[in-house]
Amino acid sequence: MITDEHRRNHLDRLVEAWDGIFDPEIVGLRHSGLKSPRNPSPACEESLHYALALLEMAERSRQGRAEAIINRLVDPSTPPGTGALTLSLIWHRHRRRLPSALTEKIALNLEKSATSIRYSDTNRKSAVPPEAINEIFVLLSAARILDDATLRTHAINRLNTPADNRPLPARASKDVAARDLAVALAGFRAIDTYIAGADAASLIEPALLNFQNEILPPLQLRAGQIRGTDLLALLVDNALRGIQSGSADSAQRTFAALYACVMKIESTPVRLADEAALPAR
Repeated sequence: MITDEHRRNHLDRLVEAWDGIFDPEIVGLRHSGLKSPRNPSPACEESLHYALALLEMAERSRQGRAEAIINRLVDPSTPPGTGALTLSLIWHRHRRRLPSALTEKIALNLEKSATSIRYSDTNRKSAVPPEAINEIFVLLSAARILDDATLRTHAINRLNTPADNRPLPARASKDVAARDLAVALAGFRAIDTYIAGADAASLIEPALLNFQNEILPPLQLRAGQIRGTDLLALLVDNALRGIQSGSADSAQRTFAALYACVMKIESTPVRLADEAALPAR
């Protein structure tokens, strides 16, 4: 089981790397050329990852920077879906620490994102893990915020649709496969932790079982049967290389590492609920 000290060490490494490329003039990370919420880039996503990491550090002196980044990127002109998964985590884990005006902006952003995802659902057959799992978590989060039973039912139906839970193709590098594995694991743990209350547990449980029995084994195989602490360590090292080089997929690398850190995904557990994620603050 990942310890708080181990988790903190990984967060420290990520935050230190991001500190080095933070640009106060654009209130974001500079290596990917963040310019405007009207023209979102991977740096928008990665700047939100940085904001979440700062909040996870639970240091009052760093919270102002996190709030400024979030406020910059939840501008009403930001296209729906930009950073929706990260904003969902911020809302679930840190909303009580943030100014009410900012949490209202986050909620509005998630409502727009959920509407966009639901519209897309009618124009395609399905997504695949981890994309599908991420979208479902955003839908369920928005349904909770809005107290929207119809949206919640739609999301749970997607969660229990086999076609929407099919595994990814086998062809991928070990790093990409490990990234997919971690994000899928973290996504289901986030759903299990923040959404699956007593009223929904019986509906979500079949999807969790399907994930463990049908989706997890192929993802593990693609990731090279990563064991023990190797998964999280690999993700963080890969993320740091992405930050340092300014690679085009840096946002994807850093999110996988941060998401695994936040949801305490160190390896591939037998049961998703074996290690409790940190409670919402």
